[in-house]
Amino acid sequence: MVGSVAVFGLTQTTLAVWGDDTQTPDTDGAAANESISFQLVNGTELLDVSMPVPVAFVANGLLVQPAAATLLLNCEVVVESCDLPPFFEGNTGSNMTIMLLPDLISSLGVVGENAYLVALNQNGLVVGSVVVSGQAQTSLAAWGDDTQTPEVDGALSNELLAFQLVDGTSIYDVTFATSVSFVANGLSPQASPATVVFKCGIVAGCTDETAINFNDLASLDDGTCMAAILGCTDSEFVNYNVQANQDDGSCVGYCEAWYLEFEGSQWTGANMQVAFTNTFMNSFSLTDENAYLVAVTGANLVVGSVKIFGESSVQMTIYGDDVTGEGINGAQENEEVSFFIVDGTDMYSTSENVAYLTNNTSFVTSESNASLLCIANGPLGCTNTDACNYDASFNTEDGSCEFAAEFYDCDQVCLNDSDSDGICDELEVSGCTNPVACNYIESATDDDDSCVIAQLYYNCNGGLYRFYCL
Repeated sequence: MVGSVAVFGLTQTTLAVWGDDTQTPDTDGAAANESISFQLVNGTELLDVSMPVPVAFVANGLLVQPAAATLLLNCEVVVESCDLPPFFEGNTGSNMTIMLLPDLISSLGVVGENAYLVALNQNGLVVGSVVVSGQAQTSLAAWGDDTQTPEVDGALSNELLAFQLVDGTSIYDVTFATSVSFVANGLSPQASPATVVFKCGIVAGCTDETAINFNDLASLDDGTCMAAILGCTDSEFVNYNVQANQDDGSCVGYCEAWYLEFEGSQWTGANMQVAFTNTFMNSFSLTDENAYLVAVTGANLVVGSVKIFGESSVQMTIYGDDVTGEGINGAQENEEVSFFIVDGTDMYSTSENVAYLTNNTSFVTSESNASLLCIANGPLGCTNTDACNYDASFNTEDGSCEFAAEFYDCDQVCLNDSDSDGICDELEVSGCTNPVACNYIESATDDDDSCVIAQLYYNCNGGLYRFYCL
C-alpha cells in the first residue's frame, strides 16, 4: 500500500501516492513509472477500482481523474458474530501474576482506547483481565477457584490458561510464547511477542425481529431498527405510498373501465335474486355514502346493482337476457356472474360469484375477501370518440356512451339524404306514392313515376262504375 484517503461524504478529494525511499534497503513505496492499482474499502466490501486514466508513479507528479471509475467487487469480509468476554471483577482469594512486558504489549497491536486482555480457564470462564491500551507494560492477575464455594469461579491448580484480546468490537485469540498454567501465588513473565489471530467480532445492527431491517447476525443493537410500514412502494402506481417501506402487494393502476349502477330502464323481464348476509357485508368497510355492489357478467355487462352503504344485509335483483329481443341485454342461463364493490373512486373485486338461473334465489354467506382492483382517474364519463356524448376531459370510461342510430348523426339528421326529404337514402323505398293510384305502395317514400291511374268511370280492375239516378 502506497497511499490512501477517506472518501465517504466527499464530492472530490486528492490522494497522495508515496514513492520508495531509496535511502533504505526495504521497498516502502512506489518505484518510478510503476503502475498503480486502486481498491475501495466500503464497510465489509473490497472493490477493485479501474481509473478512467491509468496511473504510473512520477515523483511530484499530478494526475486528474475527470470521469467515473469502474468498480468491481473483489471480495467481502464475513464477520462471525460473538459476545465479548466480560472484564473480570471479583476476588476469589488466590491468584497468580502474569507480567506483560513491552515486546508482548507491542505485539498486541491495540488500536482502541479501552482494549483489554482476559485470561480464561478451559471452560471459557474469565478468570482475570487487565486494560492494555496506552500501556508500555503491565500485569494481569489470574484468579484461582475458591474451594470454599460449590461453584467453580476461578482457575484450577495447574489448569492451562487461554488469553483473548478485546479491542473495540473485535476479539482476538492471543497465544503467548510461553504457555501459562495456573499456580497460586505464581509469577509468569511474558517478554516475547505474542501471536494474535482475529477470532470474531460484534456485529452491530438491528436486533428486533419484527423490524424490516432485522439482522440475524447482529448481537449489538445500533438503534437503526425500522418498523414496517406496509403499502405500495412502486412510484409507478397511483396508490404509491411514499411513507411505506415494505410492499404489501396492494399497488394498483387507474381503472380502464368503470361499472355504473344498473338502471331500471334496462329491465329485461327475467331475473333472479341474490341475498348477501351480514357476514359478507361486515367483511369490508366503506367510505362513500353512495357506495354500491354491482353484478357483472364475463362479457363486462352490468346485470344488477344495489346500494350498500350502512347496510348490514342486502338483496340484489340480477336481470337475465331478454331472449325475445335482439342482442344480449342480461345474464344468460348458467352464466357466471361476479360482484364488484364501487366505493367512491375505488373499485374492489370480491371472491364471490353465482351462476344465473331465472327465478332462482341464491345466498352469499361467506366473507367478501374484497381486494382493491383499481382507482378511477376522474372525471368519469364517455371516452369513446365515436359516441355522441364523448368528452375529451373524461379520463375513465363509465359505460355512459350514447351512439347515434344507424344512418343518422347525433342530431338525428340523415347522414345521406340526396332528395332532402328527411328520409335517409338507405331507408328510402321506391314506388308509387299516389294513394289513388292502382299500384299505390303505402310504405313507399320515393315516387318512381310508376303510378297507374284507372280510366274515368272505370275501377283498377277495368270494370265500369255503375251510376244510379234518383
